[in-house]
Amino acid sequence: MLTLLSVKYGDPVHLRRNAALCRQLNPGAEYAWIVVNNDVDGPFAPDAADEFHVVPGAKRGTHGDRGSYHHAAGIMAGLRSVQSRYLLVIDHDFYVVRPMWIEQILEHTRSQGLAFFGSVWHPRWSYQPRDFPSVHFMVIDLEQVSLDELDFTPDLSADRWDALVSSPRTPIPQALRVLLQVGRFRDTGWRVRERYRRSALNTERLQVHWNRTAALETAPALHRALEGVLPDALNPYPRTGKELTGQSFLRPVSSLGYGWGWEEFSWQSAPFALHLRGIGRGAVRGVAGAEEAAELERVLAELTRP
Repeated sequence: MLTLLSVKYGDPVHLRRNAALCRQLNPGAEYAWIVVNNDVDGPFAPDAADEFHVVPGAKRGTHGDRGSYHHAAGIMAGLRSVQSRYLLVIDHDFYVVRPMWIEQILEHTRSQGLAFFGSVWHPRWSYQPRDFPSVHFMVIDLEQVSLDELDFTPDLSADRWDALVSSPRTPIPQALRVLLQVGRFRDTGWRVRERYRRSALNTERLQVHWNRTAALETAPALHRALEGVLPDALNPYPRTGKELTGQSFLRPVSSLGYGWGWEEFSWQSAPFALHLRGIGRGAVRGVAGAEEAAELERVLAELTRP
């Protein structure tokens, strides 16, 4: 059995749409969905159609990266209610579009002996590590990884390197600042990555669509000059590899969603999921919420059509 774990903060419209899509694509599947209510000033009352198990969340802190710490504290609060072998930490706006994906992922995870399976950070977030599944979509086999040893807390406040490099008082050009930050950010889930990425446990990551050519066209001159000699671990413009694909399944279906920056993930050479994130939200680009919602509903219907 699988337990899905999401943290709610703000309007639950994506969470409810995602839950409905999950039920549609996984008839007969056994799973539970824990929702951590991080809106501490207001209760979250599930609708009659919701299948959520709602648990209390965490208070929002006051330090600079309080959003990451608040999210991580919510995940940690939800872990206490997990009772299944398999856990999926999933963002409310990470929409899996593959039919029967729960059954297929659990079977794949078992047959391949995977301890971790999930999405990578999109390369546009060059300061994020790209070599381990992210908390946007992370499946964990709790028979291989102890629930008590999972710590999703960031380590941002103790990261002196990031504090030095990112400080506006540090007199370096922005292009160089970006290069010095590649893959170094200690965000939510960083401690999990640090503990297990060099272990003997098996890990697999989804492919993410990456239009590297388009990104390089607008890159700073310093980046274009160095990108051919930098190793991928230090390169804000990683080359196409096992976790990267230049082929978009979204663009032929929705030029709007593609232009808004919806992130695309593939698995076994087929479309797997869309992730909106903040950058992909219509509101960020001055698009009305109703227009965004209508386009998302249309795209999800198109991608999940039998």
